[in-house]
Amino acid sequence: GGDALLFYASVDAREDGLFTTTSRSFAVVGVAADIPTAEAIAADALDAAGDGLRVREDVGTEELVQSRVAHMASLRD
Repeated sequence: GGDALLFYASVDAREDGLFTTTSRSFAVVGVAADIPTAEAIAADALDAAGDGLRVREDVGTEELVQSRVAHMASLRD
C-alpha cells in the first residue's frame, strides 16, 4: 500500500453518486520513492474505485517519464 492522490476537474456530485461530465475528468497519482511503486499504488487505487471507469494506463509510466526527460535533455543541448 501507499498514498494515492485524487485530482478531479469535471465531475458532478448528485444524490446517487459522483459522475464524470467529460473525458479526462480526474487523475490518480501514486506517491512513492520510485515510479514502479507509484504506478502500483495508483493502479490499486483505481481498482478500488470500481467498474465503469475508462482508465488510460499509458500516462505516467516510467517509460513515458524517461522519454520526456530525454527529450528535455536534448532540447537543452
